[in-house]
Amino acid sequence: MKQLVFIDTKVENYQSLVAGVVDGTEVIILDAAKDGIKQISNALHKYSNLNSIHIVSHGSPGCIYLGNRELSLNTLDRYAKDLKTCFSLSPPHPLNLALRLSSSCWRCWSRIHR
Repeated sequence: MKQLVFIDTKVENYQSLVAGVVDGTEVIILDAAKDGIKQISNALHKYSNLNSIHIVSHGSPGCIYLGNRELSLNTLDRYAKDLKTCFSLSPPHPLNLALRLSSSCWRCWSRIHR
């Protein structure tokens, strides 16, 4: 498998998004009642050689909501270890990431990889 998509159940009509995912892409549903960052971290430990990871969720400027948690510059330190492990560009999870990020997302990304 080369592609993985995480879809948060808080997204309206998320079931139609699941149904529309391209064949060959595995879908992981994020439980809205649980820590979505931990859910993603735990799931990614089961995979290697992924070409892409997609996350479908809600957010606000400088923030993304994942399950019952918020990822922002204010909460980043709490999740930095999980994120650094999951999104490492070295084994066991080599990822080719094409990132189109806002300036606040770039600040988050640079803090993770310090």
